[in-house]
Amino acid sequence: MVPCARFHDILEEDVISLSRLGEELAIRLPMTPYRRQGPDRRPGLFVFVAILAGATLWAFVAAGFGFADAVFFGDIEDLPVMPGLVEDRDAGVSFDRPDGRIVEAVAVGPGTEAAVHAFYRQSLPPLGWRRENAGSPTFRRGDEILDIAAESAAGGMVVLRVSLKPAGNP
Repeated sequence: MVPCARFHDILEEDVISLSRLGEELAIRLPMTPYRRQGPDRRPGLFVFVAILAGATLWAFVAAGFGFADAVFFGDIEDLPVMPGLVEDRDAGVSFDRPDGRIVEAVAVGPGTEAAVHAFYRQSLPPLGWRRENAGSPTFRRGDEILDIAAESAAGGMVVLRVSLKPAGNP
């Protein structure tokens, strides 16, 4: 009866050493079905690392601009609601037209008109929105116009009205 060989060491070079009856025998076995040569040796790993790095970068950018915990308007998915305000979904209107979407959204909460305008002046440029004119509450991104209107209400509350429409729409 011949004793069974046992594996006792796997080295990084894909060499498996066998020990049988006190003799050492090294056998080179392929640990993977094939190996590519060159920089694209493991493209799956590269893609995974690239996606992971991109997601991590986006998390840091979003956190840096204060969007990590932001709440966004329901019908304007990339427009944050100012912290402290709550969107009134029943007061909003949304519909699509051939020339673009038209959305009216409302949010209410404690604050001032100045604080609302300051928040959106700071928050909208990183999202691609540019002010139409200095001092204007109107922003433009591509073919869309965004108007920000804030008005004071009783008890230190503020009402935010957001209007999104196609640029060519009066």
